[in-house]
Amino acid sequence: MKSRGCYETPGGTILWQAHRAMESITLDREATHLKDSLMPRYAEIVYNGFWFSPERRMIQAMADR
Repeated sequence: MKSRGCYETPGGTILWQAHRAMESITLDREATHLKDSLMPRYAEIVYNGFWFSPERRMIQAMADR
């Protein structure tokens, strides 16, 4: 059963903000923009069950690199 609820995650929020702060120091503006545009697509691919798709693998390879 899918849940569309919204849950509070204070620990997750703190970790996400800390991660974004570290990225702002290490990534340039273009790399950050590219990452921000690809991550929703990656999440959509995984959510729809296409874990072994070539597109997911390409995005993963780029993120790993």
